[in-house]
Amino acid sequence: MRYAILALVSLTLGGCGRLDLGEFAPYVQRFEAEGQARGWDVQVTNLVVKLGDLPDGMYGICHHGLTPEIEVSRAYWPGATEEQREILLFHELGHCILEREHGGEAGRLDDRPSSLMAKGMVQDWAWKTYRTEYLDELF
Repeated sequence: MRYAILALVSLTLGGCGRLDLGEFAPYVQRFEAEGQARGWDVQVTNLVVKLGDLPDGMYGICHHGLTPEIEVSRAYWPGATEEQREILLFHELGHCILEREHGGEAGRLDDRPSSLMAKGMVQDWAWKTYRTEYLDELF
């Protein structure tokens, strides 16, 4: 219920926002489509996504503000696989758009996080195998 209210408020206030996605637009569109496929009216209308110089080991970060901003590591992005890019962007969109916190750390028999919102990156193999499960939990 909390997320539905946040989504509604975001949609209501988002009309006066700023949208600057650049090369990240396809990931944001895919995020919207995955949310809509799960019954969410996800429309990102107020967001900036850009490359930046982040500390080693940090691949992305969401800065909250009047216009939320996702900063993606300039050092990480070019060498990232398609799966890693989607994992990173969907995780940061979970923070910036869905206002999700970190959670769902590893603890299963296969040692994978139970949530895309875990602090560490979901590994490619887990994303390929459990993508639907991760997205169902995210939304």
